[in-house]
Amino acid sequence: MGLMIRAGNSTATRTNLQDRWTAEDSKEYERIAQCISDEYSGFEATEGVKLNGKLTLGENTADNGALRIALMALESTLSQHRLMRIQMGLRRNRNSSYPRRRPGARTPLTTT
Repeated sequence: MGLMIRAGNSTATRTNLQDRWTAEDSKEYERIAQCISDEYSGFEATEGVKLNGKLTLGENTADNGALRIALMALESTLSQHRLMRIQMGLRRNRNSSYPRRRPGARTPLTTT
């Protein structure tokens, strides 16, 4: 078995190259990779020294993926929390001795 090389969308040995993506997938990957590379190439590591987006593309792609997953987890947690608060509010209103307000009713302002 030859030396295994893994780069982006292909797994290769010295004698055999297998493309795992369609031409359309490869084209879309290259478009997004170029976008990420361009974005990071605009950042300055220190004053006057810009990053090389192509050199750091693998790490930048991984960082962006991790941030996206973290954002999705936060959104999921917040939506579950909102649902739980709504359910708790409904239970509280059913068990409450306070009069229920009809939906859309305004609370009168108090003046002191």
